[in-house]
Amino acid sequence: MPKSSAFIQIKQGVLEITSQIPVGRITTYNAIGEHLNVMARHVAYILATLNFEEQQKFPWYRVVADQGIITVGKLNSRYLAQIQHLKQEGIELAAKNHVENFNELFCSPVQLVSWNHSTKHYLDDLDDLDS
Repeated sequence: MPKSSAFIQIKQGVLEITSQIPVGRITTYNAIGEHLNVMARHVAYILATLNFEEQQKFPWYRVVADQGIITVGKLNSRYLAQIQHLKQEGIELAAKNHVENFNELFCSPVQLVSWNHSTKHYLDDLDDLDS
């Protein structure tokens, strides 16, 4: 099923930010969402539905929930892959797979982005359709 232009624009922004997170650093769904003016759950959905090729190209595993919590469904293959990738990059995990030293490892999307997105909200495009 074809995706809307708004969805494609949001996905482009999420992937652009994700691609710029340095090795050994992390950001959050919420931080990306705030930067793009979308809800964190949209960011999480986009990263959770990447196809195999996209998973290989973009470091999706460097995006975690607030305070460094790894929330991908416990004991599924993506959860285990995320933990493995983070550990391979030297990111230490505490009990219950929280990122150790979260504040030191956190990168704000503002620090990362070279993508020149508009400040217009993605739902504003719907107004254009009504005209």
